Amino acid sequence: MTFKKTSLLLTAVLIVLGTGHWAAGAQGDFFNVPNPFNSSREKTAIRFFVDDAQEVKISIYSLIGELVKDWTVYAARGQNSLEWDGRNGDGKKVESGGYICVIEKSSGKSKCKIAVIK
Repeated sequence: MTFKKTSLLLTAVLIVLGTGHWAAGAQGDFFNVPNPFNSSREKTAIRFFVDDAQEVKISIYSLIGELVKDWTVYAARGQNSLEWDGRNGDGKKVESGGYICVIEKSSGKSKCKIAVIK
């Protein structure tokens, strides 16, 4: 039983690392890098995977649930990436702190945490 779990984990790691696009430390099919990121000098790439080409909604919320920024994009089948510069929907830099990123795609919703530092 342990061998099967290890084998599946190793297979998942090889799939993620073998593509050349996903950074080490990838957390499944939805994550961002770098994390944390310094919004004064860099952007973070929100990376996600879709099984089929589709429209995807990505939203960033404050920790108290306020919408900070959202995008609706057409994602090609496979790996996709969207950059966030740390600005809200009004174009102002957000404060340092934690944010929740939500992706809505045909297979359901997923969340990841994003840390912004200055």
